[in-house]
Amino acid sequence: MIIFGGADDATLPTDNAAYDPSKDSWTAISSNNAPEPRKHQQAVWTDSLMLIWGGTDANLNPLNTGAAYDPATDSWSPIATLGEPPDGRYDFPLIWTGQQMMFWGGLGEPLGKSLVFGDGWEYNPDQMQWTKLPPPGVLLVPVHNDTAVWTGTEMIVWGGTTSLDATVNFGARFSPSTSAWSPVSLTNAPSRRTRHSAVWTGSQMIIFGGVADCDINDLNCLALSNGGSYTP
Repeated sequence: MIIFGGADDATLPTDNAAYDPSKDSWTAISSNNAPEPRKHQQAVWTDSLMLIWGGTDANLNPLNTGAAYDPATDSWSPIATLGEPPDGRYDFPLIWTGQQMMFWGGLGEPLGKSLVFGDGWEYNPDQMQWTKLPPPGVLLVPVHNDTAVWTGTEMIVWGGTTSLDATVNFGARFSPSTSAWSPVSLTNAPSRRTRHSAVWTGSQMIIFGGVADCDINDLNCLALSNGGSYTP
């Protein structure tokens, strides 16, 4: 298990480490060429590398940088900025498809919510290339704190918060092989929510928890103790 970044109050720790459960031991990982300290970042595992991207600095300024960590060599290498990389953002879901990392949405303005992204991107580490996903039309709106899962053939995006601080209970599916979006059924869908959890079981996406009806300062939220499963 590899951990990177995070925050301790106003401090951004730099003591990143790997945990070996077979030995019940922690080992510090290299800081040479590591990305700048950050919080709210996302990470995926490629079967050989941990890819880190996005997040914010200590003042919640969004970052559009990242890096790849190779535990076999205990070394870092930067994520390329070829192909018009995405704008810096945080509070977005990041998935690994087996060939590229992919995400949709996110928040991109320090200490504010007026800039909520309605775009998706994929990054191929072998080609070191960013590619913007085609627009989903009316199937999705700009959201942050949404969730996404990878089914083996599609990315399913669901839920989140809009720029008007409204939570949603709809989503869409993206197929990289066809570069096309398709709808997710609204029939029997769980209630609208944000900051929930989502997993892929091999045949279903299960979502649970989260909050709804927050005010503009993310206070007085209604915590949810329910969920639902979706079979594509």
